[in-house]
Amino acid sequence: MQFKRISDRTDSSKEIQRIQKYADDGYDFSQKMLEVFESHEDEESEEAEIQHDFDKSEDLKFVEEYRKNHIGRFIWKNCYEDGLKEEPPLFHRYKNPLTLKRAYARGTL
Repeated sequence: MQFKRISDRTDSSKEIQRIQKYADDGYDFSQKMLEVFESHEDEESEEAEIQHDFDKSEDLKFVEEYRKNHIGRFIWKNCYEDGLKEEPPLFHRYKNPLTLKRAYARGTL
Protein backbone atom coordinates (compact mmCIF):
# COMPACT_ATOMS: atom_id res chain seq x y z
CA MET A 1 0.00 0.00 0.00
CA GLN A 2 1.02 3.57 -0.57
CA PHE A 3 0.73 4.46 3.11
CA LYS A 4 3.11 1.68 4.09
CA ARG A 5 5.70 2.69 1.48
CA ILE A 6 5.65 6.29 2.71
CA SER A 7 5.87 5.36 6.39
CA ASP A 8 8.77 2.94 5.79
CA ARG A 9 10.91 5.73 4.38
CA THR A 10 13.57 6.97 6.78
CA ASP A 11 14.46 10.64 6.86
CA SER A 12 15.09 12.91 9.81
CA SER A 13 13.67 16.21 8.58
CA LYS A 14 10.69 17.57 10.48
CA GLU A 15 8.54 17.80 7.34
CA ILE A 16 9.19 14.16 6.46
CA GLN A 17 8.34 13.13 10.02
CA ARG A 18 4.99 14.91 9.69
CA ILE A 19 4.33 13.18 6.36
CA GLN A 20 5.26 9.83 7.88
CA LYS A 21 2.79 10.42 10.74
CA TYR A 22 0.02 11.12 8.19
CA ALA A 23 0.97 7.96 6.31
CA ASP A 24 0.93 5.89 9.51
CA ASP A 25 -2.50 7.28 10.43
CA GLY A 26 -3.79 6.58 6.91
CA TYR A 27 -2.46 3.04 7.04
CA ASP A 28 -4.04 2.41 10.46
CA PHE A 29 -7.37 3.83 9.26
CA SER A 30 -7.39 1.74 6.08
CA GLN A 31 -6.56 -1.42 8.06
CA LYS A 32 -9.42 -0.75 10.49
CA MET A 33 -11.82 -0.13 7.60
CA LEU A 34 -10.75 -3.37 5.91
CA GLU A 35 -11.44 -5.26 9.12
CA VAL A 36 -14.87 -3.61 9.42
CA PHE A 37 -15.81 -4.42 5.81
CA GLU A 38 -14.50 -7.98 6.01
CA SER A 39 -16.40 -8.64 9.22
CA HIS A 40 -19.63 -7.40 7.58
CA GLU A 41 -19.16 -9.42 4.37
CA ASP A 42 -20.45 -12.55 6.05
CA GLU A 43 -23.63 -10.88 7.22
CA GLU A 44 -26.62 -11.21 4.93
CA SER A 45 -28.38 -8.10 6.16
CA GLU A 46 -27.81 -5.06 3.98
CA GLU A 47 -29.14 -2.81 6.71
CA ALA A 48 -26.25 -3.51 9.07
CA GLU A 49 -24.69 -0.22 10.02
CA ILE A 50 -20.96 0.21 10.18
CA GLN A 51 -20.10 1.91 13.42
CA HIS A 52 -16.93 3.92 13.70
CA ASP A 53 -15.53 3.08 17.09
CA PHE A 54 -12.16 4.65 16.44
CA ASP A 55 -10.36 6.23 19.32
CA LYS A 56 -10.03 9.98 19.30
CA SER A 57 -6.52 11.31 18.86
CA GLU A 58 -4.79 12.92 21.82
CA ASP A 59 -4.81 16.18 19.86
CA LEU A 60 -8.60 16.07 19.45
CA LYS A 61 -9.17 15.11 23.09
CA PHE A 62 -7.04 18.06 24.20
CA VAL A 63 -8.84 20.55 21.93
CA GLU A 64 -12.30 19.33 23.00
CA GLU A 65 -11.38 19.53 26.69
CA TYR A 66 -9.76 22.93 26.18
CA ARG A 67 -12.88 24.25 24.40
CA LYS A 68 -15.13 22.85 27.14
CA ASN A 69 -13.15 24.57 29.90
CA HIS A 70 -12.61 27.84 28.04
CA ILE A 71 -14.95 30.74 28.74
CA GLY A 72 -15.41 33.48 26.17
CA ARG A 73 -13.93 33.68 22.71
CA PHE A 74 -11.81 30.68 21.80
CA ILE A 75 -8.28 31.66 20.82
CA TRP A 76 -6.54 28.94 18.79
CA LYS A 77 -3.08 30.38 19.41
CA ASN A 78 -3.46 29.88 23.18
CA CYS A 79 -4.78 26.33 22.68
CA TYR A 80 -1.90 25.50 20.32
CA GLU A 81 0.75 26.90 22.66
CA ASP A 82 -0.72 25.12 25.70
CA GLY A 83 -0.79 21.85 23.74
CA LEU A 84 2.88 22.23 22.91
CA LYS A 85 3.62 22.60 26.64
CA GLU A 86 1.96 19.27 27.46
CA GLU A 87 4.09 16.23 28.28
CA PRO A 88 4.48 14.66 25.77
CA PRO A 89 3.97 17.69 23.49
CA LEU A 90 0.87 17.67 21.31
CA PHE A 91 0.24 19.07 17.84
CA HIS A 92 3.56 17.89 16.35
CA ARG A 93 1.78 17.47 13.00
CA TYR A 94 0.76 21.12 12.82
CA LYS A 95 3.01 24.05 11.96
CA ASN A 96 0.90 26.74 13.60
CA PRO A 97 -2.49 27.47 15.21
CA LEU A 98 -4.14 28.07 11.83
CA THR A 99 -3.35 24.58 10.54
CA LEU A 100 -4.64 23.14 13.83
CA LYS A 101 -7.86 25.14 13.49
CA ARG A 102 -8.35 24.00 9.88
CA ALA A 103 -7.81 20.35 10.81
CA TYR A 104 -10.38 20.67 13.60
CA ALA A 105 -12.90 22.36 11.28
CA ARG A 106 -12.45 19.65 8.64
CA GLY A 107 -12.76 16.86 11.18
CA THR A 108 -9.26 15.54 10.48
CA LEU A 109 -7.74 16.26 13.87
